[in-house]
This record gives sequence, C-alpha cells and structure tokens, in this order.
Amino acid sequence: MNKLTLQINNLEALERLIGGDSQVEIEIRNSVVQKFAEKYLKPLANSDPITKTLAQIRAEIDRQVCEQCAKEIAKFEKSYGGSITNVKLHANIKAEIDSQVRNVVDTTVRNNVDEAIKFWANDKELKERIDKRFEYYTTELINTEIKSRIDKLKAKL
Repeated sequence: MNKLTLQINNLEALERLIGGDSQVEIEIRNSVVQKFAEKYLKPLANSDPITKTLAQIRAEIDRQVCEQCAKEIAKFEKSYGGSITNVKLHANIKAEIDSQVRNVVDTTVRNNVDEAIKFWANDKELKERIDKRFEYYTTELINTEIKSRIDKLKAKL
C-alpha cells in the first residue's frame, strides 16, 4: 500500500478535498488522532514516572490479592523470585472441595447404577435367571426350615 502525505493549511481546502464524503472525513480524523497519539501520548505513556507508577500499582494489586486469598482461601508460599511454589488450602475450602467431589461422585454412581438396573430390568434372559435363582433359594430355604422343624418335633417325641 502506498502512503500519501498531504499538508493542508486551511479549513476551506480541507472541505473541498473531502467534498461531503463522511467516510473520507472519518479516515482523516482517525489518521490525525493516530499521528497525535504516536507523537505526544506514546512517549508520555512510556515515560519513567508512568512505568514506575504502573509497576507500583501492579505490585500493590498483587499484594492485596495474595493477602485476601491468604485470609479466605489458602496460604501461598513464594520463592525468592516471587513466584508461587506451594499452595496450602484452608480446612474449610478443603472440606467444601471434598463435599463437592463426593456429591459429583455419588450422583455419577447413582446414575450409573440406575441405568444398569433399567437395562437389567429390561433384559428378559437375566430376569428369568434371577427368578429361577430366587425360586431355587426360596425352595431350599423352605425345605431347610421344614426339615429343621420336623427334626425339632422328632426330638420332642
């Protein structure tokens, strides 16, 4: 893209150049703002007092966030370089995490068991096998009980 530099020294010449085209006017305004920012604002923003102030603000925000987290969530251990090396959660936070995990696991297990029961309840072959086993064990239990009572009656006679 070729760059065109144009110097206009009076408002009348600028108005004739634009010719009522609002898109051209917007582009010219944006270009003027961009040049102004590059020439005057960028050096100001990168100046030593501004960068020092921003560094102090960042450090204070970091200190306050760590302090608040240490009160409410966890203790942070930092290295000499300032990076976090260890986090020790408060007991109430650990308990809440444990509770939430337990709830999720319980719900998942319950849902899977319910799903398996639905599947098994609709499985005719499995149902027949269970019914036969139930009948077998019930019959065995009844026979054992009858035999036990007969033996007790015999013992009394």
